[in-house]
Amino acid sequence: MKSNMAMFITTAMLLRVSLTPLLAFAPVDLRANIVVGEGRTVRAEMDCDNGYYSSSTWDREDRPTNLTFRVKDGGKCTLSVVVYDAQAKIIALKRVEATVFGREGQ
Repeated sequence: MKSNMAMFITTAMLLRVSLTPLLAFAPVDLRANIVVGEGRTVRAEMDCDNGYYSSSTWDREDRPTNLTFRVKDGGKCTLSVVVYDAQAKIIALKRVEATVFGREGQ
């Protein structure tokens, strides 16, 4: 039990991700705030079941902590953020989901 708690605390300190809004009507800007504590490289991917896809990769030192994804059609969207160490091993992973309703122009 203690090892699981230590793992949770360590992961929480490595990566915090928020996405707003979690429920919205299209078109909408989904805004992500990403805070990375350690690691070398960060990759963020927004993948929606309506066909929308966007990704961004950067070195942690560059720290683009705010990303915006323009979603025009409804669907379930998942933001995945992965942090890699210097040897390209995953050290933190977090997923956040949002649901968008409707279509642009309706």
